[in-house]
Amino acid sequence: MPAYAMAQTAGAAPADTSASSTVSGIVVTARKRSEKLINVPIQITEIPGSQLQKLGLHDFEEIIALVPSATVEESGFGIYRNIFIRGVGTPALLEESGVANYVDGVFTGGIISNPTQYYDLDHFEVLRGPQGGLYGRDATGGAINITSAMPTHTFGAFGEATYASYDRVEVNGTLNTPITDGLAVRTTGWYTDQTQGQYYNSYLKQYVDANSSAGGRIVADYSPSSKIDFSLIGEMAENTGPENYYYIPGFGETKKTIQRNTPSKLLLDNDRITPKFSYNSDWGVFSVTGGYSKYGLVSSSDQDFTTSPTFPQVINRHDHFESYYSEVLWTSPTDKPLHWTLGGNYLSQDGSSDLDVLLNSTVGGPVLGEFKRLNGQNFYSYDGFGEVYYDPTPQWEVAANARYTDDHKTLAYTQLATGALAGIGSYDADEAKTFNNLSSGASITFKPTSNLAAYAKVQTGFRGGGFNFIASQPADLAYNPETSISYELGAKAQFWDGRASIESDVYDLQQNNVLVAESDPSTNEFDFFQNVGQARTYGFELDGKLQPIKGLNVGVSFSLMDPEITKGIENAGTGFSVDLKGHQLPFAPRETFGVNFDYRHPILGGAATLVADGNYSSRQGTWEDIDNTTPASNYGILNLRLGVEYKNYSLTAWGKNMTNDMYNVSNAYIAYPIQGYEQNVGATYGVTVRAHF
Repeated sequence: MPAYAMAQTAGAAPADTSASSTVSGIVVTARKRSEKLINVPIQITEIPGSQLQKLGLHDFEEIIALVPSATVEESGFGIYRNIFIRGVGTPALLEESGVANYVDGVFTGGIISNPTQYYDLDHFEVLRGPQGGLYGRDATGGAINITSAMPTHTFGAFGEATYASYDRVEVNGTLNTPITDGLAVRTTGWYTDQTQGQYYNSYLKQYVDANSSAGGRIVADYSPSSKIDFSLIGEMAENTGPENYYYIPGFGETKKTIQRNTPSKLLLDNDRITPKFSYNSDWGVFSVTGGYSKYGLVSSSDQDFTTSPTFPQVINRHDHFESYYSEVLWTSPTDKPLHWTLGGNYLSQDGSSDLDVLLNSTVGGPVLGEFKRLNGQNFYSYDGFGEVYYDPTPQWEVAANARYTDDHKTLAYTQLATGALAGIGSYDADEAKTFNNLSSGASITFKPTSNLAAYAKVQTGFRGGGFNFIASQPADLAYNPETSISYELGAKAQFWDGRASIESDVYDLQQNNVLVAESDPSTNEFDFFQNVGQARTYGFELDGKLQPIKGLNVGVSFSLMDPEITKGIENAGTGFSVDLKGHQLPFAPRETFGVNFDYRHPILGGAATLVADGNYSSRQGTWEDIDNTTPASNYGILNLRLGVEYKNYSLTAWGKNMTNDMYNVSNAYIAYPIQGYEQNVGATYGVTVRAHF
């Protein structure tokens, strides 16, 4: 785990994570209750929101770089971002994820992932390995818990302003207001605007990756007594940017000489509401959590990827999805040898994703051909789950969990190709699928002392079945659930008066009906999700944290894994079939390494504090496709920050990706075999001013 310690947020100011804190105080909620990290038989990366704020990490890709055995694939400006953990992820659009995402206790995956914005968080928690018992669907590779900062009963305010490379401006702030003895409200807002970028359309004379975002969150918490608590979270966010920013070396392009005659535009809206009620009784804590979210996307871009005035193609897209979620949970007291967590969920998602491609004779001229794809999906799911713990002595814990899930999905799909695009094919499909799953697991933990724990566990997980975003043939629309089972041995230790810790584990993760992205054999226009067989990943992970001297925290993480298809055929039953046995799973690096530090030292006779921190993360040895034809670039990213804190103010200068190491975050066939590429953000530098009261 990174060298970060969990701390409570005071008022609206970021919590102090200086060397005075120790690793023995790290608290996690991985098992749906608060407990010390060392007591949990799960490999967890826990990052306090205060540390994300101080490091200026508000981007998903930057945060995931701190997690061993994890990597990210993305497309366009936030159309979808997917994390891969231990080789399991989502290499296709609009499909079920391989990693379950929860925001403030609400599942935000399924048909479409709808994450929060990464401002004013309490903590960001990543659980590695299948979590099918307590987290259910899509927790094949792991689960992510993102928790917003809650109001406190101390008035406080926090503000931050940043100016950075590419004429980027960022502003965010938080106001924490006690209303009455039992009621407090926390309000957070953010705004970003970037007018330049790495990608320049030299034909239209505009930066392709210019972008902006704005949003806000209100959190209200009411506790009329020590036993009752009610909270309500509302969040709205709007993002504008490019639908894609591919540059195509095969067309002679560089990032600064992109040639398109249609601008790439995207507008993305994310809104959510989360109410929660909890009652603390002698029988334990009873809670009910609800969630409503709305996801909307409107985009357009150049589909022929040229400036040709004849036969231009423009693609327009419109997505709209709504999701409802509820969970009831009973967490029993832990003062008896036998205790438990029991609960149930209901999830429904409904919406559509519509594409329209127009082929004109000339720019603004008559339409020669049109391709439309209307993909409407409806989904609802029920499940019940529980985990029971038995502590025969203070040194031993035996746990077992199970979850039964009942999924129902329907699809209304229309594909219409006319005129010059008629060769793509037209058809209608109305399908309905029902999927059931029972996931279970067990663990045994031995704690000879309060600072040492060893565990063995077995856990299953599943990724829900469903329907593809697009496919040229009706037979390729549906895919079945993927299941996994993991065997894991691990150990955790804390020593040196809580100033050092180490965690390690070995695991064997087996996937059945493994889902991969296949290239459509009948056209190079589409990729789709299909079950191809079996996969197996062996791995080793090591995390360490050290506070060698006052004011200095150091963390190191390292992982090795061997992710391989053990049995599988791509495009089975066609003339384009490929035997995948022995192929490495894509976006599954064989080696990850990370090191980070945080240093604070008083200066000017103690009137001010010098702050310096940084992190380096690398990923080595993976592929961009299941065919293992395109190796992914190895990379190492270095971020550094140096500044001064004086009373309630701070001024810092920073650099991100200071090695300017580049790698592809997305690629697509433009005109087979020519590909377009989107890459990570290169070296950027900035200055940040903060104040808190």
